[in-house]
Amino acid sequence: FESGLNPVTMSQVVIHVLHRLAAMGVSAGIIGLIVNAVRSFRTNRKIWVLPIVLAILLGLQLTLAAFVIWSVRSPLITTLHVWTGALMLGTSVFLTLRCYRLMVLPQERSMLSFTEAGIGFNRIKMKLVSYKELTKPNINLLVLVATFIGFYLGLVDKGESLVSHGWLLFHTLFGTACVSGGVAALNEFIERKLDGKMNRTKSRPLPSGKLTGKEGLIFGMGISGFGILYLFLTVSFAVSILALLTLVMYLGIYTPLKTRTVWNTFVGAVPGALPPVGGWLAAQGKLAPEVWILFGILFLWQMPHFFSIAWIYREDYARAGFKMIPINDENGRFTSWIIVSFSVALIVCSLLLAAAGLASKVFLISSSIAGLIFLFVAFKTANKINSQKAKQLLIATIFYLPLLLVLLIADVVLFG
Repeated sequence: FESGLNPVTMSQVVIHVLHRLAAMGVSAGIIGLIVNAVRSFRTNRKIWVLPIVLAILLGLQLTLAAFVIWSVRSPLITTLHVWTGALMLGTSVFLTLRCYRLMVLPQERSMLSFTEAGIGFNRIKMKLVSYKELTKPNINLLVLVATFIGFYLGLVDKGESLVSHGWLLFHTLFGTACVSGGVAALNEFIERKLDGKMNRTKSRPLPSGKLTGKEGLIFGMGISGFGILYLFLTVSFAVSILALLTLVMYLGIYTPLKTRTVWNTFVGAVPGALPPVGGWLAAQGKLAPEVWILFGILFLWQMPHFFSIAWIYREDYARAGFKMIPINDENGRFTSWIIVSFSVALIVCSLLLAAAGLASKVFLISSSIAGLIFLFVAFKTANKINSQKAKQLLIATIFYLPLLLVLLIADVVLFG
């Protein structure tokens, strides 16, 4: 302040740190490119000039980077720094293309046909589709809907409109989608060998071989890390921490417990219920008692949903070594008790939205009707549970939660 300079903000510090980390990564990549080019074409002296030029440019770039700091961003040095970076990029691309050209024989290059190009395109398309599958789009969509609900209700509770916070909503949903997709990918990476033993999961990208374990790991770490950083830079520190907490709880606690204790589902339901909390926190900047009702709805809903899945595929889970209550519950009594008790608690919790002032009497009536229908299916399933009834309950859970959320939003928009 005494020097008259503007204070440095935390965002600027983060950007500079990321710039230096990226520089380290790029430097390592360039060094690797130089080494591989020299090793692969030892007998071709003509190609050596490009790695030598690239090495000189790298040394010059690192030197200029130091002088940029020491000269307090001198315009001349900064401009040379940018120009050198552009020259490095061009040289790297030229070296890569040159190596590729030397790796393909002239007669093979002349035989390249549209069919072969089409095969290459199809491979790229298959890779992209596999990466998409790795993020579990259906679950990710539900996460985004729950996040939106929390965000919207947080704004309504705050007395503000959604129109004036459109960009904040976009940043929240985009960052959340990246973290959620990354968590799904990392979970599949951790369980890829176990997934290969189950009929319902053996066709997933990693156990089926559509993607390698390394590709899944890099992709999952990349988009989840990017999502957390994106939330920090565009939304708030608190929301990014909540996203990081969700990742740690899901991958660090819930995933390992799946092969150790039958109570893992109750633990995994906690990070699974946090999306509306993140949305509310993004909108208000703080939490309120009402948001925990939304948390409770998602937490309780997961029990009849996942226990119906666990009953249907209990043989699959047993073969893979997962610990699930239905595996050793031969008559299904304990599983049925869990389904019924949590279904009743779910309906009661949904009615609390009206009691807390987040919804009107119209929602109270409409959600009660939907809840009674859901309870009927749950009780029917619990009465001598079997795979067919469990599938009916699974379908009911898939329809019930989106319906409940739609009724809630419609009620807030029309009667809020």
